[in-house]
Amino acid sequence: MKRFTCNVALPEMVAQMEREGIQLISSGSGKHFGNCPLCGDTETSMTVNDERQVFDCSLCGKGGKINTFIKHLKDMTHAQVANYFERQKAIDLAREIQEARKRALLDTEVI
Repeated sequence: MKRFTCNVALPEMVAQMEREGIQLISSGSGKHFGNCPLCGDTETSMTVNDERQVFDCSLCGKGGKINTFIKHLKDMTHAQVANYFERQKAIDLAREIQEARKRALLDTEVI
């Protein structure tokens, strides 16, 4: 079996989970806890380690990096996850450019 290699820079775990609507509670020690949307958990069984950039659910046993989380959450292949992150990056860049143009326009109007 051929292994898929993702050459896309992975987004930061906690930020991406929050972007997906996952609510996490910080323990203050680099760990976050929340309900696992992969198994319908209501007991806050999912742990996210900020330092290692991994998640783990003690209820369903799933864990890994953000690409694995999105793969399971959205029922995607690894290639689809890579495309998903690339699209997000393009959208974020377009927003940054638009905001920079607005700031530049406001700066010129003030003068």
